[in-house]
Amino acid sequence: MTAQTWRFTPLDSCFFRESRPMDAIGGSELTSCFPPPIRTLLGAIRSAIGEYNEVDWNDYLEAQYAALREQLGTSDDLAKLEVSGPWLVQKINGQWQRLYPVPLNQVGRVEQGEIQQVVALEPGDPCHCDLGEKVRMARPPKGLNKITSLAAYWITEETLNRLLSASGNTISANELIPAGDLFSEEPRLGIARDNRLRAAEQGQLYQTRHIRPKPGVAIEVDLQGIMVNEACKLPPEGIIRLGAEGRGAAFEVQPAKPAGLSNPACPDDARGGLMLTLLTPTAAPPAADGSYVPLPGFSREGGSWKGKIKGDNYTLHCAITGKALREGGWDMQAHQPRPVQSYIPGGSVFYCTPDEISSSAALKKLHLAQLEQPEPIDQQLGRGRIIASLWTDRENNS
Repeated sequence: MTAQTWRFTPLDSCFFRESRPMDAIGGSELTSCFPPPIRTLLGAIRSAIGEYNEVDWNDYLEAQYAALREQLGTSDDLAKLEVSGPWLVQKINGQWQRLYPVPLNQVGRVEQGEIQQVVALEPGDPCHCDLGEKVRMARPPKGLNKITSLAAYWITEETLNRLLSASGNTISANELIPAGDLFSEEPRLGIARDNRLRAAEQGQLYQTRHIRPKPGVAIEVDLQGIMVNEACKLPPEGIIRLGAEGRGAAFEVQPAKPAGLSNPACPDDARGGLMLTLLTPTAAPPAADGSYVPLPGFSREGGSWKGKIKGDNYTLHCAITGKALREGGWDMQAHQPRPVQSYIPGGSVFYCTPDEISSSAALKKLHLAQLEQPEPIDQQLGRGRIIASLWTDRENNS
């Protein structure tokens, strides 16, 4: 089996519709998700492979395409496909470099409307909140005010590697890449047409917000599980429809990139805990009783949460998570909308300690690992990819 990296470059503005329906009550404009959901990109990849192999999609479920279906799967059966991403990439000094959302424990100190410094939040003292007693909430360093979230900023692999290092605590403000430097938003106003009457339909006015990537900005997806043979050939490049309005996007297929995020240095006698940062969104459905679950498989015990990651027991002390991502989409095979699911977004940070193994062993095991997902298909879609770094609990040390 071969592993590839697919790079998509939109040729026009693109629209990856949020989960709300067009006739949703409470808002007139539908925004666009960017980078797009992994299901959207995987659908484009499977479409590109199928069309390159001259598939008649009306007969795709027939016996003549059985060998290809074993490779590409069907609507909710991904066969042996596994993906990772999506990754936003930018051409810097002639080389494509992957960008990552700023970890959400990093915030900006604002002066005169400008970010002057980037500082790290840290777990605070146990307190009473809506989650219960003795819960540790994130807090800024003492005496610091006028801070802002960096959720709309990105950083390069080099910057993230330094942030993960044992000596790296934070980054400088000039290393932040604003989302506005990578893509712009374009509001659109449209109407629904009745083609039989050649007239606009009554009451079918809608507003959308498109995304237009800047020159030198693209989206990458890592794919593995394809066995290239006579029944399944891979296109080297091409143009395909991408997004809700089927706008054109160029794609190219290359050998898979090696991981650019290095393992953080960690002495064998390292003490303390780990800081886990999500690279891709993860599922975290609520517990059976409806209570909050910060990570898949964790449950509340006292003022913390307990659970397993890659077979080992961990205690989760604090979580810094962003606004939940709501993903739905359209099932083209069944001709119906998919159920909307909630995911914890990339960039979310979790402070935890291993209960049985050493911090150094846990770091080596979890860096660039994938959290076990509640549903097998989410595992294949690459949900819950994480990076790990050391964390010193200043509260307990003091």
